[in-house]
Amino acid sequence: MSTKEKLFFVYILECENGNYYTGYTIDIHKRFNTHKTGAGQGAKFTRSFRPSKIAAAWRISGGKSAAMKVEYFIKKRERRVKQKFINDPPSLKAEFFKKKEPDYDIDILPEPFIF
Repeated sequence: MSTKEKLFFVYILECENGNYYTGYTIDIHKRFNTHKTGAGQGAKFTRSFRPSKIAAAWRISGGKSAAMKVEYFIKKRERRVKQKFINDPPSLKAEFFKKKEPDYDIDILPEPFIF
C-alpha cells in the first residue's frame, strides 16, 4: 500500500429495529455519527431505522474499489452469514477469498469500535 493510498472501513451497523446496514467510509467515527443523527449525507435506510451500534468493522487497504467490493459482498449475504461475520470478523476474509485470489491488494482486519 502506498503512503498516499487512503484506508477505508467497511462496517455493519445494527439498527434499532434489529436490521443490519452495511456501508463503507474513510472516517468510521464521523460516518457513524452521521448515520446516528440522520444529518447531512446519512443513508435513507438509517434515517428511518437509526443505528444503535457498530456491530463489526474492517479496515480495508486497496482503495475505494476494494472497499466497495467488500461492501457489496456483505450486502448480498443472508442475515445468518452477516451474523457469522459479526461474531467472527476474520471469517469475512476467508469467505471473501474463498472463490479466487483477487487481482488487487486488500487487507481485511477486524477493528474493535466502542462508542
